[in-house]
Amino acid sequence: MVPVKCPSMQTGWKCIKNSSRCKVNTAPCNGKPFLIFVTHFRKNQKVRDYHLSDSQCLRIAGKVWNRMSVAEKQPYVNESRNFNYVFKSRNKKVNWVIKKLRQVVADGQLHLRRLWELAAKMAAWNRCVMDKIQAQEDEMKED
Repeated sequence: MVPVKCPSMQTGWKCIKNSSRCKVNTAPCNGKPFLIFVTHFRKNQKVRDYHLSDSQCLRIAGKVWNRMSVAEKQPYVNESRNFNYVFKSRNKKVNWVIKKLRQVVADGQLHLRRLWELAAKMAAWNRCVMDKIQAQEDEMKED
């Protein structure tokens, strides 16, 4: 693996090719700054007015991104570091499970009681779902 300059980080910082971590910075060195730039690019460049496909828009945005200086990319890099996206499902039970999992691992300590309760609730939920699937299959066979 060859050390290369990371295009999304400041000058002088190095990344190892195909690695997800930078040597100097502990922030992941991924494509989030570029994705934030693409969102901004689509809104501000009125891409839809030109009836470009998504792939054409990404190609143009990629060319613009590669021509940008590190200073021009910096706002997108900063925004990606401060990006606090939390996954939420449409299913309330899934959200409950995810919330409990976050609580279990939030402190960095293992809370066995919470983990045990969570596992029991997930097992009950799994049984409920499997029972519903079995009931639907039985209805399909009867028809």
